[in-house]
Amino acid sequence: MCKEAILKDVKTFNKNLEFSDVIKDDYFKRKRLNIVADGYGIYDLKDKKATHRYCLLVDIKDKTDKTIFALLMNPSNTFAKGLNGTKKSKFDQTIRNIIKFVSDFGYGHLIVLNAFSLICGNGKSAKELYEKNKNSQEEKLNREFIENILKTDISKELLVACGDGVPADLYEYYFDLIEKNANNLKILTYAKELTKNHRPRHFSLQSSKNREFYNKRELYELEIKDNEFVPKDTPYIQKK
Repeated sequence: MCKEAILKDVKTFNKNLEFSDVIKDDYFKRKRLNIVADGYGIYDLKDKKATHRYCLLVDIKDKTDKTIFALLMNPSNTFAKGLNGTKKSKFDQTIRNIIKFVSDFGYGHLIVLNAFSLICGNGKSAKELYEKNKNSQEEKLNREFIENILKTDISKELLVACGDGVPADLYEYYFDLIEKNANNLKILTYAKELTKNHRPRHFSLQSSKNREFYNKRELYELEIKDNEFVPKDTPYIQKK
């Protein structure tokens, strides 16, 4: 249902957008985790090298039909087999982290959106490349994609996790966009404490602080006060 609903929506404003072949990953089985997840990336059919991704849908089997949006920084190395020279389909580690997290709360569908669409596994390089290409048709399409999908009824929950790596002007753009949709969305974060730049934390677990909050398995609702996100005092959802 979720896949068809997304595709129907995006086709209304860009007929060239299409889902990739299924993305499978044996990571969860190797780690002996009871998670089975299939992913599908949305790309522009004209982009033969798959250099930009506009959405990643992850279906998590044997969970509820609940769907959650997540806004991250930019796509990394998650590909179906054959895309971008990939010999074996896989999820990158950040996506694995967020799949594990939302599955613990029973979400059966995860829709990953990215502040910018350029695929790059190095955060510093990605930010530099974005600055050179922020006015490109691809990035304009990405912003349009997110603006459109947040207006739909596909989900009413948005997990914000783009961290400090997103350029300030782009972060402000998404803050304003989320604020406009705040009446229709529960805005969430996995960490009660924001970053040094007062932003919701990313799902990269290289930071000890991120790991600390991630392992608590809590979701906090974000309020908007004085042009900033502010986590509420008590968890929106807490893993039993």
